[in-house]
Amino acid sequence: MKARLRSAFDADREARYAGKPPAMIPVAAEKPGDPCALPTDDTREFFLETCKTLAPNWRNEVTLQSVELFTEYEPGTYIPNICPTPFLLAVGLRDHLVPADIACAAFETALEPKKLLVLPRGHFEAYVGENFRVSSAAQRDWFLEHLRP
Repeated sequence: MKARLRSAFDADREARYAGKPPAMIPVAAEKPGDPCALPTDDTREFFLETCKTLAPNWRNEVTLQSVELFTEYEPGTYIPNICPTPFLLAVGLRDHLVPADIACAAFETALEPKKLLVLPRGHFEAYVGENFRVSSAAQRDWFLEHLRP
């Protein structure tokens, strides 16, 4: 799979350099196992079901280049460079895309002031329902406390 994906990245890059439009890939697969950017059940549920009501005009596509860049993205490595800026990290205990143990280890590299908000759900639940009310209130309060002039 990795070799096939790398080959697709290379072909897309060559096509873009030749002036062709970027290749697109679904964010979430319509059927499990189909190629997509984020191949998890919770991704499919969030984007193909929840987004129908939250963002009815959202299109299930992303550039293949974005996926390539995403595979190289390591946000935890930047945390020591941005601190001691006030730092709040929301972590979902059942997150399949950003596993909680990796997120918590990255959090430990931050300097104070910092706060860890642990949610008992997955990656996308922080954006809907009661979990959204909890996470958005915590974020609002954190920013009001630390970013007021």
